[in-house]
Amino acid sequence: MRFLFLQKNGLPWHGSMAISAMLKQQGHDVQLLLTDEEGRNLKQSIQQYWPHFVLMSVITGEERWAQDMASLAKSICRPCIVVGGPHPTFYAETVQYADYVIRGEADNLWATLEQPPGEYLLQPVPDIVMLPMLDRSLYYDRYPHLAKASSKQVLAARGCPYACSFCSNHLTHKLFPGTQRVRRRMPSQVVLEIMDVAQHWGLKTVSFTDDVFCTDSEWLDKFLPLYRSAVGLPFICNTRFDVFNESLAERLKWAGCYGVEMGVESGVQRIRAEILGKGNKPNETIIKAGQIAKKLKLALKTYNIIGIPSETFNDAMETVRLNQQVKADQTSCSFMTPYPKYDIAKHYPAGTVTTSSIYQPGKWVPREIVNLQTFFFILVKAPWLEGLVRKLCKLPPNPLFRTAALGVYGLFMAKVHRLTLGDIWRYVRHIKPERI
Repeated sequence: MRFLFLQKNGLPWHGSMAISAMLKQQGHDVQLLLTDEEGRNLKQSIQQYWPHFVLMSVITGEERWAQDMASLAKSICRPCIVVGGPHPTFYAETVQYADYVIRGEADNLWATLEQPPGEYLLQPVPDIVMLPMLDRSLYYDRYPHLAKASSKQVLAARGCPYACSFCSNHLTHKLFPGTQRVRRRMPSQVVLEIMDVAQHWGLKTVSFTDDVFCTDSEWLDKFLPLYRSAVGLPFICNTRFDVFNESLAERLKWAGCYGVEMGVESGVQRIRAEILGKGNKPNETIIKAGQIAKKLKLALKTYNIIGIPSETFNDAMETVRLNQQVKADQTSCSFMTPYPKYDIAKHYPAGTVTTSSIYQPGKWVPREIVNLQTFFFILVKAPWLEGLVRKLCKLPPNPLFRTAALGVYGLFMAKVHRLTLGDIWRYVRHIKPERI
């Protein structure tokens, strides 16, 4: 059978590479098209491959694109449409255009497709150690700009032990009660994958994209020495301020870690605890972790959210100031986007949060905070501009603000992620900023 993945332009997705590896192991042929990259050639590319199955992993916000792609594929060769990913997992009732709606982890997809069309809830893979190595050729063979990237993403575990109100992990915990929240690969498997990537496509730095890389000390005890001796490349990873201490930082640094990424989310303790479900840790915990990172000369990237229910402009400014205190080298700042069924939706008026409400960010976020999101990182790096920024935030949002902010953000992103000039040029040409 011929399977064709369709995906909007962006970075390689671990889920698609995992499914492809299993399908190829079972004797099927698999290809992938990035629809934004294909552009006007998309229809011709689908015709040339003539798939039996079209597969799409859909996030909330891309369901309109997915429906259009399903219609296009059906008009060309009438393949069987298979849709999985976060959106159908939590909102299967909205996916009326697919033959198969897959909820959950679809590694062994073929076993499901041997059943009649319909909706299927697949349990998390209990032992990911048994899965084959990711099929990175799915992306790299057709799209050299991805293969040439000097930094490549690696996933050492699936899942997250935490239940933040704005993240899909807490819905996953409810959907699959009693299942193990975090499943890790063997340290040797992770190392062998990195060595394979280095041999076939090359890389200079590794980005571990686990939700939280540092929650299992025993696993790290086995992995870090092996990584240092067998790989030895600089790496960056995700952690949390409330688990990041000097001992952990020193172990990571010893193994080659050059940077850490952590979620500040809000500079107001009440909002973190009561609205975001981040725990009741005081700001001092975040500041202390930032001091440790700076002491060991680790690059620090933070994740932040503004436009949170009950948040005022001054509350959002406290988030800016907390980032200033921890001396963040790069900050990511997003608007709070409420999705139905998420715990965060309880903090909005009843009946107002729907799967279409995400297309109306202005409905939730006042003008001043829309502009503050644009200037967030600039203000973190240049606190003396606060007076000017406060005045600019009162003006209507405009493309000039956005362009200036993207330029500054891009420069510091390149520094933190150690991007080469070639990487920067490829990102500018091929990758949309929201995909990074």
